[in-house]
Amino acid sequence: MSTLARHVCLVIAIAWAMSACTRSLPGSAETPQAPAPTVGGECADPGADGVVSDAPDLMRADRDLDGSGSAEIVAADRSLCTPEDNCHWNVFVASGEYETCPRYAGTISGAAIETLDSRGEEGFSDIRGWWQLADERRMLMQEYTYRSGGYEVVEAVPCAAQPGGRVVCGEDRRAAESAP
Repeated sequence: MSTLARHVCLVIAIAWAMSACTRSLPGSAETPQAPAPTVGGECADPGADGVVSDAPDLMRADRDLDGSGSAEIVAADRSLCTPEDNCHWNVFVASGEYETCPRYAGTISGAAIETLDSRGEEGFSDIRGWWQLADERRMLMQEYTYRSGGYEVVEAVPCAAQPGGRVVCGEDRRAAESAP
């Protein structure tokens, strides 16, 4: 076998081995992967647009995201929530040229969502979503900002609950888990 052929075989073997290492272990929680949203027409309908099933069972968590004094629509389809209560929260905004009809502005994934003091474009509040992993102590914190007419993830950090209700994230989480 030529040297080139051996190198090709070695590269293929390494690639195969690495792909096997990236698969999820049985029982491991998946990171939030929202189904592709559907949006029809200029004015969006929370019962038909965003991440929803064919027969959505909507729940609402409306909040004022742009500081106007009026709440934007924040809705999730219960039938798409996970056993850990993670849901895909669709955000609809009615501002600017869409003042009279709401427009789909993105999906926030999490078991809990919170509005932050920081703001994105057009004065819309940044949002934090907490995605609960299968291990009750672990979660994924994702921060979203409003940019170019919609919400997008700008940071995702693994977190863990500590005794006493404290939550630590990122490098702090690793240090807390290894402490005696």
